[in-house]
Amino acid sequence: MKLFNLLLFMLLTTCVSAQTASTTWHKFLSDFKKLEQEYNNYYPAKDYQKAATVLNAISAKMDRLQLSEKEKQEYRTTISEINANINYNLACLQSLLNQKKQAVSSFEKAILWGYTDYRNALNDHDLDNIRKESKFVKALVQLKQYDKLTLLQQSEGYVSANSDSLPIFTYEVASDSNLLAVKNFFNLDSIAGNGDEISKIRNIMFFVANSIKYDGSNWALCEFDAIDFYNYHKATGKGINCRHKAMTLNE
Repeated sequence: MKLFNLLLFMLLTTCVSAQTASTTWHKFLSDFKKLEQEYNNYYPAKDYQKAATVLNAISAKMDRLQLSEKEKQEYRTTISEINANINYNLACLQSLLNQKKQAVSSFEKAILWGYTDYRNALNDHDLDNIRKESKFVKALVQLKQYDKLTLLQQSEGYVSANSDSLPIFTYEVASDSNLLAVKNFFNLDSIAGNGDEISKIRNIMFFVANSIKYDGSNWALCEFDAIDFYNYHKATGKGINCRHKAMTLNE
């Protein structure tokens, strides 16, 4: 996660730089790339102190950027995003180093710069060392206002109670003659493989996807069962629509 954030914003800043001839900004990007490479070496190796030093160096360079008012306006969003993610990642590293006070402070700065990923902060184990800190708890509550699920739950008309009225269904018995016919025709035991249940389901789904062409605009003129859909495709070269695909997978 930490590596991905820096790489993402490296791409973002590179895209922005392509639109400008700012010497200052290009110099910053060049320095950023070098420091990013250092960070990407230190973090996976769990050398959190050196990784934090790199992020502090990037932050210092951001503070020293001498941009014109026009450039500040042009790069405003990008600068905010970079600062938000640098401070978030710094909070993670400081938490891992058990530097709780600094970690909470960096986390608060991340929010001030516009960090909004509540779910990530809620589940990121790098922050576990500071979860009981009162200021962190308060900051996390503040961050929750940006959470999409929370916003949805607070919207008018949201129903939290389970209103599922679908009927209860049961699976056909394995000895059903139609199921046995499908199983033997496609040699499903071989296709499913010897893995767990999920891997078997995946293998069968891939088999159907790869063996029977899809065409959402076509209505297959055949009997509505898996064997006939398969034979229809092989005989005509035509695909079947999503309903027919679902019927095939159901069998």
